[in-house]
Amino acid sequence: MKRPPLWNIILAGIFILSIVFYIAYFEVKFHYLEAYNGVVTKKLHIPPKNMPDLVISGTDEVFPCWKWKGIDFGTVGLGDSIIKRKYESKAYYYKKLGNGKFSVDTLEYWLLF
Repeated sequence: MKRPPLWNIILAGIFILSIVFYIAYFEVKFHYLEAYNGVVTKKLHIPPKNMPDLVISGTDEVFPCWKWKGIDFGTVGLGDSIIKRKYESKAYYYKKLGNGKFSVDTLEYWLLF
């Protein structure tokens, strides 16, 4: 059996490492670097996997609801607020109650590693 050339092994290693770093970068970006501070204006199901996302006023990115523990996509109402500050690991979900007050839920990030 012939061994693959050394360059093929090195290139395969670089390819695998680049994929790992790419995934890690986007996990850190969504977890720590994105800031959300606004009111839910739309609920989305993104195909093909129908991942639930929330559109929040004043932000450039959608809030990846499926990546956070403590929030149920089905019970989120338009007008509820989500606050996540940059460099903090938790987000806060302010749910509107019938009497004009809010209940506060702490959201934790699902770690994929």
